[in-house]
Amino acid sequence: MSRARIRPMDLARGLAVLFMVMVHTLWLYGTPTLNNSVFAAVIRFLGGAPSAPVLMFLMGTSFMLSRRSTLKGSLRRGCTLFFMAYVLNFLRGTLPASVGLRLSVISLGDIFVPPATLLWVVDVLHFAGLALILLALIRRFLPQPVIWLIMAGAIAAGSPWLWGRTSGWPPLDWLLTFLWGATSTVFFPVFPWLCYPLTGMAFGYWLAASTDQERLFKRAARIGLTLLFVGTAITLTRPAFHIGDYWRSGPGAVVWLIGFVLLWLFGCCWLIKRVPTNPFFHLLYSWSENVTVFYCFHWMIVTWGAIVVGYQKQELPAVILLMIAAAAATGLLTRIWVYWRTRWLPFPRSAGGP
Repeated sequence: MSRARIRPMDLARGLAVLFMVMVHTLWLYGTPTLNNSVFAAVIRFLGGAPSAPVLMFLMGTSFMLSRRSTLKGSLRRGCTLFFMAYVLNFLRGTLPASVGLRLSVISLGDIFVPPATLLWVVDVLHFAGLALILLALIRRFLPQPVIWLIMAGAIAAGSPWLWGRTSGWPPLDWLLTFLWGATSTVFFPVFPWLCYPLTGMAFGYWLAASTDQERLFKRAARIGLTLLFVGTAITLTRPAFHIGDYWRSGPGAVVWLIGFVLLWLFGCCWLIKRVPTNPFFHLLYSWSENVTVFYCFHWMIVTWGAIVVGYQKQELPAVILLMIAAAAATGLLTRIWVYWRTRWLPFPRSAGGP
């Protein structure tokens, strides 16, 4: 496996964004009955554990493996991602919602909040930008991977006691929203989601030093299996507290999810070793290499598409076709963007993004 491109990571990252397309397409287009079916439960699982936690874990891993992850470059990249989050909120939320309401193809009940409120949703790009800044500072001033794991454990244990806490001072409360906000428009608070890139950063540290990457993935799988059992045991003590609502999971669920990520990465490594290279793998690799662009395009496609096909009006066959169409359209737009960027905007890509 190449140090430059570690294919199990590329496969896991490519699958993660594919599952995001699937779960968001189902959510926006599938009827309420379909969204409560067994099919939906499977799609939601794929859009859960193997998706955002994997992406955030690999964000930390890639940050450690990249030679371009300087402090200055990472701080600049983090600020760029944070700004991009608001641009994306407007293009995938406020603008299509306003158009849909004006055309009467969606209702205010469909989007739950006024279009202007969608601009302030805290989503994965906000978290990724802040996390990248924090990772850069942590690596500079606390360069020991054991400390990163201790910090991840402390964040997982302490997060439930912080969610929703405010100071009463609006400027500070605006910042606290990103750290541990608990409103319906905060999807990726730093606490507890920083646990995943922190553990991913430790994994990346040991991966960069490894002379046998496959052996390291096997060792990670054994640790992951142990964490699955430990996380399950902790969660069973207080299931509602530890499981939470996915966006704000308790320590038991966080431990379980980190264990799952490690097993999932080993599964991708095992799959690549046993399945001959094929066009589907290459497609996922290309999505992985341009994951931020792919993520942004997929959201714009599925939200604007709801204006065309209707909000939660499609049955299973149509939803499956729309999943394929959304993934294909996102991949095509990503390729066009990369083609245009490499010819007209020839600047190097910064590492460490989501």
